[in-house]
Amino acid sequence: MENKPHRFLPETKWWKNLKRPEPLFEPLIRATERFQKKPSGQKKDFNAKLPTANDWMNWFGLSKWIVLQSRIAHSKKGSSENATEDRYGRGDWYWPRIVVANFLTATIQCDLDEVTPFIEDAGQLLKELAEAEDSGLQGLENNLMEEWLTTAINTVRGHAVEGILKLALRQKNTEQEIQPWIFDFICSRLNLPDESPAIFALVGANLRLCVYLFGERLKNSSKILFPQNRPVNERAAIVAHFCFDHPMTGILETFPDFLVRTLAVLEAVVAETDSVNGKKKPRDFALQVGVHICFYNWNGALSGADSEKALDRFFAVARAETRASVIRQIAWIFEKTESDQSKDDSKSIYQRVMRLW
Repeated sequence: MENKPHRFLPETKWWKNLKRPEPLFEPLIRATERFQKKPSGQKKDFNAKLPTANDWMNWFGLSKWIVLQSRIAHSKKGSSENATEDRYGRGDWYWPRIVVANFLTATIQCDLDEVTPFIEDAGQLLKELAEAEDSGLQGLENNLMEEWLTTAINTVRGHAVEGILKLALRQKNTEQEIQPWIFDFICSRLNLPDESPAIFALVGANLRLCVYLFGERLKNSSKILFPQNRPVNERAAIVAHFCFDHPMTGILETFPDFLVRTLAVLEAVVAETDSVNGKKKPRDFALQVGVHICFYNWNGALSGADSEKALDRFFAVARAETRASVIRQIAWIFEKTESDQSKDDSKSIYQRVMRLW
C-alpha cells in the first residue's frame, strides 16, 4: 500500500479479495505505530508523508471488513473461527479485532484535521466490537490472580471500551459536549448480568477520567459501577482503581460512600487467607487504600468526623505491615517541614501531618 498506492484504490474495495486476516491487519498495525510515534506534533512528524484521503479510506475499509469477516466467522459455529482456536479459545479473527480497536483508538487521538470525517465511523466500529461476544472473557468467572484489569487489556472488548472513553475525551476537549450514547452504552454494558468483572476493572482503573467526563450523570449511577448485589464486579472496579489510578477529590463528591464501600472490600480481602484456592491478593491494594485516605484527609475532602472514622477503620482492618508502610508515607511528609514551627507554611504542614499521625 505504501510503495504502490495506485494499486490499492479504495473505490475498488480490493480488501474484499482477501480472506485470511494477516494481510488485512498488517497495514493497520503500521498506521497505528505511525500515529503513536508522537501523540503531539504529528503534522511535523509526517512531514511530506501525511496520510492521503485514499489512505484513510483504505484503513477504514480494512477495519470494517475485518469486523464483518469476524462476525461471519463467528456465525459459522464450529467452522471458520472456531476451527483454529488457540489455548485461550480465541480464533483467527480475534487478534485482528484487537488491531482494529487499537487503530481506531489511535485515530481518535490523532490531531490531524483529515481524521475528523472518520471519527463517527470509529465510534460506531468500537461500539460494535465492544458489543460482540468476546471469547477472551469467557470462562474467567473466578479469576485466580484477581488481575481483572490485565484480563481486560488483553481482550477485544477491553480495547474497544477504552477507545470509547478516548472518544468521549476527544469530544469533551474539542466540542465541549459528549454524545449521550457513550455514557448510555457504558452503563448498558455494566448493567448486563453476565458482563465480565474485567470491564468493571477497566472502568475502575479510569475512574478519574470517568468522573471528569460524566461527573453529574455518574452521581445517579453509582450502583451500576459499584453493584453491591454483584460483589465480584464491585470488588474488581474498586481494586483496579486503587491499584492503577490516583485519588481525586471529585471521586468522593460523585460517590459519597466510596470509601465506606472500599473499606468493606478491604476488610474482605484482609480476612482471606494468603492462599485460598490459589488466589493471590491484589497487589498493593491495602497500601493504596491507606495512601488514598491520607490524600483525601490532607486535602480536606472529608469532614473531621468522616476523616477520623475512615482512618480509624483502615488502621483497624489493615495488616501490621500495611499500617507500617502507610505510616512511613506519612512520616516522609515531615521532610517538608522546617524545625522552626513559627513559619506559617511549616506549621500548617506539621499540623496536618500530626492529624494523620
